[in-house]
Amino acid sequence: MKKLLFRLLNAALLCLLLSTTAFADMGPKASVQITLEGLGDRPCYATLLSQEDSTGPASAWDGVSEPEAWMLPGGDGAREAFYAFANYRDPDGMYFLCRVFEVREGSFTWGYYPPGTFRVLLFFPDTGELTVGEKLSRYAFESSFQAKLMPDGSLGTFTLGSFEKTNSLLDQLPGFLLRVALTLAVELLLALLFGYRNPQGLGLIFKVNLITQLILNLILGLDLYYQVRCAYERENAPEPDPQIITRADLYPVLRELMQDALRSAVRSEAKDRLKKREKTPSDAAGGGASSLREGA
Repeated sequence: MKKLLFRLLNAALLCLLLSTTAFADMGPKASVQITLEGLGDRPCYATLLSQEDSTGPASAWDGVSEPEAWMLPGGDGAREAFYAFANYRDPDGMYFLCRVFEVREGSFTWGYYPPGTFRVLLFFPDTGELTVGEKLSRYAFESSFQAKLMPDGSLGTFTLGSFEKTNSLLDQLPGFLLRVALTLAVELLLALLFGYRNPQGLGLIFKVNLITQLILNLILGLDLYYQVRCAYERENAPEPDPQIITRADLYPVLRELMQDALRSAVRSEAKDRLKKREKTPSDAAGGGASSLREGA
């Protein structure tokens, strides 16, 4: 009991010594990427008008507050764009959420709590003109849209972005390896702090975390893939296709796969431990018999 209390105190002391200011919301974030063709080198600022008056930290302008520095990328042009967006009156009553983006190389991305239903609004500082697009909705965790800027300054019809770019396995691999490595490191460190130094116990912790991380990332990756795939197939299909796989069809299958994998891992570990326990008494008996023979 004293040893357990001592270990708990050591762990708590270590947490206090290593504590620092941190942001807990560090996981992957939903995003909306907009690509504009035909913009060229023309300066342009953009925002997404939202159907809701708030999405996480972003909320509608109160008409009084001065924009903060982080809201204004690109200097004076961004400030002008902010007030142009704030004074725009959308026919559907959509809200400006105080987010201004500088369009660089023909695209911009809202990468933290983007609106679910939105409309693209552009501002051109060289002429002071505003251009608004059609109403759109996010279709996946990472949604991508593209449209062509017409010669008269209007926006053409938006289409979905590149399917291959959204679903690149190589782009997802570094993040996956980092998540697995950090999880294993933290779990093993905590195990050592609580006195688990048995190689078998540490091996079990390593195996379970590795398996669960692989399954979790497989589920998330397949979910993202099928979200985007279904969106593309729905857009390109001339008629509704009942053969298109949806997430509702996919989740039960993935859940069953994960349960089977966990059962197999636990069953395998239990068998290994039983075999080791069965060997120990026989080995001891054999050792005792040989000692008796030697004594005789």
